[in-house]
Amino acid sequence: MVNRILIGLGALLFFWGCQKEGVTPTKPPTKKITNETNVTSQPPKPPKPLPPLIDFQDDFSVYPTGINPPFGKWVGKNAVIAKYFQPDNTPGNVIKFNSGIICDTDVWGDFNLTANYKTFTIGMVAVDLKPKNSSSYYQIQFQNDWVEVDKYIDPFRSVKLFSQKLQNVTVPPNEWMKLRVEREKNLVKIAVNDKPIVQLKLKDLQPEAGINICFEGNGINGALLDNVEILGYRLEEKKKSGEKGGKR
Repeated sequence: MVNRILIGLGALLFFWGCQKEGVTPTKPPTKKITNETNVTSQPPKPPKPLPPLIDFQDDFSVYPTGINPPFGKWVGKNAVIAKYFQPDNTPGNVIKFNSGIICDTDVWGDFNLTANYKTFTIGMVAVDLKPKNSSSYYQIQFQNDWVEVDKYIDPFRSVKLFSQKLQNVTVPPNEWMKLRVEREKNLVKIAVNDKPIVQLKLKDLQPEAGINICFEGNGINGALLDNVEILGYRLEEKKKSGEKGGKR
């Protein structure tokens, strides 16, 4: 009985003291109960790795003179390995077109393409960019003093996208010239003799579309091609023979 009185008296004194000092007694913190579970966030997926960067070069020096495609990784028709004076003015192998075509059997993503070409009277060399699994394609025509870009809806119907006489490139007739075609997604840049001509955004070209590259040539006395180099991302490789392109 005495103990209960003492305990009650002590509690009363504690409460009175807290009020005197302006302190409000607080309850001890209670443990918060949640329904959360241990959730670990998934790490972001790494970007899809690019295929290795390939530097393919072919000067046609390893092929026998007089043969027609297929040879190396090229297929086509009305194109022959011939002996001519090359861009460095030494005799050697080149491609001679007689209204012919050769196509690279590989499939490319972004690339930087260079080559030497030579046209004679009323002639041209063209670079065809053919998206895989598509009937339409783009053709870039290089003449001695003119560049034209067409979109072929099919082999018989085309739309002209660009046509311009070369203003800043001076080359005598029947001389070797250098073409450059760069593809980045659906942006294509064109240069002649290392001087920019035009860049076009091809809206119908899917940015990730694989491209087959072809060369065409025609004209009186034909047209010549040499020193093809493709620096880019090869999406697919299809070898048609055991031979490889040659590099001097």
